Amino acid sequence: MRVFKLLILFIFFILCKTNAQYNLSFEENIKLRNFVSPGNWVLLGDNIKNKNDSISPSDGIFNLCIEPLNLSESDNIKIYNSQIIINNDIEVNEDIKFCIDIRGEILKVDSLLLRIKSFDLKFTLLEETVITYNANISEFWTKYEITQKIKSDRISKIFFEFEFYGKGSKIEFDNVEFYIDDTSFKNSYVKNDIHFMNKMKEYIYPINNYDISSISNKKLLNVLAKSKILALGENSHGCHEIQKMRSNICKFLIENENFKSIILEENYFKSFFLNEALKDTASESLLMERINGLPYWINKNSEFYELVKYLRLNGSVSLFGCDIRIFNAMYQILNLNNDELTDNTLQTNELKKYVSNLMSNSSSINIDEAKLKMKSFLPIKKLQELDNALIENVYLQSLIRVKNNNMISRDSSMAENVKLIQKYHDKILLLAHNGHISKSNYCTGNFLNTYFKDKFVNIGFTFYSGNYLAKDSESVEVYSLPELPANSFESLFSKFGYDVFLIDLKSLRENIDLYKEFSPRVLLELGASSLRNSLDFRISDLGHDFDYIIFIKEITPSKGI
Repeated sequence: MRVFKLLILFIFFILCKTNAQYNLSFEENIKLRNFVSPGNWVLLGDNIKNKNDSISPSDGIFNLCIEPLNLSESDNIKIYNSQIIINNDIEVNEDIKFCIDIRGEILKVDSLLLRIKSFDLKFTLLEETVITYNANISEFWTKYEITQKIKSDRISKIFFEFEFYGKGSKIEFDNVEFYIDDTSFKNSYVKNDIHFMNKMKEYIYPINNYDISSISNKKLLNVLAKSKILALGENSHGCHEIQKMRSNICKFLIENENFKSIILEENYFKSFFLNEALKDTASESLLMERINGLPYWINKNSEFYELVKYLRLNGSVSLFGCDIRIFNAMYQILNLNNDELTDNTLQTNELKKYVSNLMSNSSSINIDEAKLKMKSFLPIKKLQELDNALIENVYLQSLIRVKNNNMISRDSSMAENVKLIQKYHDKILLLAHNGHISKSNYCTGNFLNTYFKDKFVNIGFTFYSGNYLAKDSESVEVYSLPELPANSFESLFSKFGYDVFLIDLKSLRENIDLYKEFSPRVLLELGASSLRNSLDFRISDLGHDFDYIIFIKEITPSKGI
């Protein structure tokens, strides 16, 4: 009998080890923005409010009920939910199936989308299955399901997502069920982060006074020093502490490790004149004028101004923009051949008309013809070989981006500009948003990582609470960060007890068992705008995207100039 009891306990333990990491029910709530999201779900949407008094058909306690909030004729309810279902290696012999109970008061034009994504241990997508239902949802509880036919012995992560889009007056969700080969994993237990946090601390290095040299792992500093391209990110363009930390890292590496070039997420043509102003040690007003002349508000702050003043005093560092867009500044640079800084010459005016026509009719862009048009202007004798190459490259890549009309063209072009600069400047500091320096597919960091291998190193940044600058309309304003989802990396990081720290993801991902409990989770990603839609959060396999992350618990807005 005693042996039998031990056997039962052992089987129970094995089931717990293989079951899903996160709760699939709608019984536990967390606050997210101005409404409540159940359990560890990420609930994001526009024009909606959440009701807490809905009755679950299964247990009479709680279900997820969403109603529109002052919809206009052009508005729709938009709901996006995503849930990490399993975070352990598991074998699937036949299929994966999800079921969810739904009822609502909707219109024929409304739609519901269900999606399953299966990943292996390296976060490579194995299979994606999508089903869209139209106008089938009624006032009665109905079970909807999606099945993914898959056979694999290496599934590590499974995501279940649903999206609802329409004008319906109410929609309710309940009773998520999850089956692998007809075995139910419904309402699996929730693991507590605390059980592995002590092990995680082996990979965490507190930072004092925003000084990167204060971390205890000097070997890690050596890894940064040996890189050809060190990319420093930001998850919001408007944070004082992130700007300060990045500037301090730049200064440390310039002074101690012979880094001589900084590349910005900024337009190349406009940055050209800022770099020229660095050579003028007398005029501080010119420096300010050039910063204010940059097209992106993200660099018009006192933190960047202080870094630029430092670069001018240092005297040996060059500043480049790697972003692609044609401005009048391009024609000013081309006129350097005519010993003037105006755009009034007949030749450049003809080129400007030609480019303007292409921009207004992108389908007519002929890259070979456009390249030929530029040949008569280059090389500019007053400029170095690199600048001549960059002028042509940015000009052509700008037209390619307009022709293709996608972000991939932008990121690949930025990477090409960085590679070109590196040929002339051995060690580069790249300052750009997390989304650009990430090693995820089609990001600038992915292209650079493919080319430079281990000589490309990236450090992402994130934070947990505070205020930041963002631009949703014409003006830049201060916004407050709401409470973040319980299954976010930021929520986990906030529990370690440090105000600022670096986490060594390169080393952590080598500890396979620990890493499976750490990632993936939800990552905050603001960019230049405020927190307002589902694009501000994404499920990330953080150790795949970044080598290191610097976490700042509380942030304040960047300071304008």
